[in-house]
Amino acid sequence: MTEVDTPLAGGRASTINKASAAIISQGIVAAASFALQGLALHELGFAGMADFITLSNGLILVAAAIHTGWVGDSLVVLDRHDLPIRRALFVTSAASAVISFVFGVVGSLIFTDLRFDAALLFGLALTAWLVEETGRRLMMARGEFVALVINDVIFAVGSLGLIVVVMVTSRLTMTWLVLSLLAGSVISIVAAAVQLPRSEFVVPSRGPVAFGKLASFAAWRSGQLTMRPLGMLLARQAVAVVLSKPALGLLDTGRLVIAPILTAANGFGGFSLPYFTARRDTHQLGMGIVYKFAAVSAAGAALYLPVALLLSPVFDKLSDDGAIPAGLIVSWCIYAAFYSANIPVVNALAAIQQSRAVFWGRCVDSVLIIALSAAMASAWGVEWVPVALMVGMVVGTAIPLLRLHRSNQLPRMGVPALDD
Repeated sequence: MTEVDTPLAGGRASTINKASAAIISQGIVAAASFALQGLALHELGFAGMADFITLSNGLILVAAAIHTGWVGDSLVVLDRHDLPIRRALFVTSAASAVISFVFGVVGSLIFTDLRFDAALLFGLALTAWLVEETGRRLMMARGEFVALVINDVIFAVGSLGLIVVVMVTSRLTMTWLVLSLLAGSVISIVAAAVQLPRSEFVVPSRGPVAFGKLASFAAWRSGQLTMRPLGMLLARQAVAVVLSKPALGLLDTGRLVIAPILTAANGFGGFSLPYFTARRDTHQLGMGIVYKFAAVSAAGAALYLPVALLLSPVFDKLSDDGAIPAGLIVSWCIYAAFYSANIPVVNALAAIQQSRAVFWGRCVDSVLIIALSAAMASAWGVEWVPVALMVGMVVGTAIPLLRLHRSNQLPRMGVPALDD
């Protein structure tokens, strides 16, 4: 699996450069998404913001989690050059494209106020997004994080470029926002096809298909990745039912303020999974390294609190629907610190193929955040809902960690990892 070893190649300076590029890459995509969400808030108010967040941070993240578990992370953790696994990945990718289209159309009709024609466009946008994400994951697996940055710049230019044209010539609507996601994904797919070598697209010849080997990792990893965004989607809907859709828009407007730190954490996560996987293969992965990653990530997030409070008035001016309570900003910052620490820990468990243990923890996480979000929204409004999300996350990660610690299955330096 020499392709996967590249994140470690070149020494500490190279590692830092690749980690920085991974964070920059995530930042570019998040900045584009941030701009679109800000425009949705400005032009469509809290209610329109709630619908767009449901699409972009709800349905897309749920579908992306399923796709990432079966395809994206499998490209990183498993040997994609092994022909039976490669055949299984090709078949799974094709099935994901079809399923994601149906999921996008049906999901947008159920959870938002989109018209049927706009729902069809969102189905196409979701499918294109996942195809684009496959190209991004290939770049991560190859350790080509600079190429990843270039790809994401192209996505941002395509997506926001269309919006600029629309705002100059017409009026921004939800349909145009959906089209911007589709446009950015399509040109990003083209960019990935140009940057990646032809060998990555060669369809394997007929022969054995390792669905069992793929599923032994991907089924649990996909379930693990899906539970949290699914829980978040349902928790958002619980807030909307208990309070209102504008209240849900206010909740997610508060999240926009801390979006930069979540972006950095996700970018760091994009680097840490292949990094931990490579260290696993050379028996250099120990939980001490993982906890250092978590501590650095959490400390950076905690330092963002005063910045978030200073930025809050800027977001107040984006909409005429009201100001963002300071308590909501503080509770989102608390969530961000724990979220940032959580990502490296969960990625380490994925690298040693312990996704089954994480999956059951995430099930507890999802149930908790739905119930606690509804309870906190009912008792105190939206201000402390992010703390409910944090509690679910902490409990959901502590459960597999404690179980694996008791069974002596956490990785130690120089000791081969015990896979599922």
